[in-house]
Amino acid sequence: PDLFGCEGIRPTGEQPQNHCAIPVYLLFDIESVITLADVRFSEGDIHQRPRTYSTASAFRDLPFHQIYHDTWFRTEERDEVLNARRAQVIVPHALNLSHLQHIWCRSSAEYETLYWALPDHVRAHWGERITVRKDYNLFHSKWHYVEQVTLGDQGALFQFNPCGSGNFDECAPFDVSVHIRAWDDPETVHEIAFDDTELAEQLGLDLSDLALGGGYDITLYLDDVRAYSGRYIPERT
Repeated sequence: PDLFGCEGIRPTGEQPQNHCAIPVYLLFDIESVITLADVRFSEGDIHQRPRTYSTASAFRDLPFHQIYHDTWFRTEERDEVLNARRAQVIVPHALNLSHLQHIWCRSSAEYETLYWALPDHVRAHWGERITVRKDYNLFHSKWHYVEQVTLGDQGALFQFNPCGSGNFDECAPFDVSVHIRAWDDPETVHEIAFDDTELAEQLGLDLSDLALGGGYDITLYLDDVRAYSGRYIPERT
């Protein structure tokens, strides 16, 4: 529920206050977390119902059929269901990442963005837990974001998730900017820009004039949002 209405890359003038352009889920083991000392849990939105619990019997009695509800509901059920969906586990201190099991991304492009953004030692430790998952309806998958990117020494192809319900006319244009740093010349950043651009399903770039055969890093910006960062690693023969 926290992502509804705020997920996805939106033009600067259409971003909600709690804009979450690229959501990433950290999934923790519920049993090991909920049994930590001083941890409590709620049966719904703690701002509407501030009471919290800590006992096994209270956990057993939680309305799980409403907490994990993800289908249609009748009008008279709306308030009760929406409240239950906001049930929380409340940890009163920093939560150790030893309980972290999975890191789920929305698309392969956003997986690459997160993976290559991590420092080498962090990527070595946590990289295998990062994955792309769409089978648990964690993401609303609306508005624009980058689904997949194909990189080569001659060009780059970006594939986008359609905006809104799939009608590209519903969305305002973006200022598109692509920054490329060749490994053979790391001091130079090549920029390709398109102002006031209505995104189609794909955006292809011709990079043949940049001599990128030695590999490069590439970043795509949509207005003020970094929509993708990746790395082209050439095959060695």
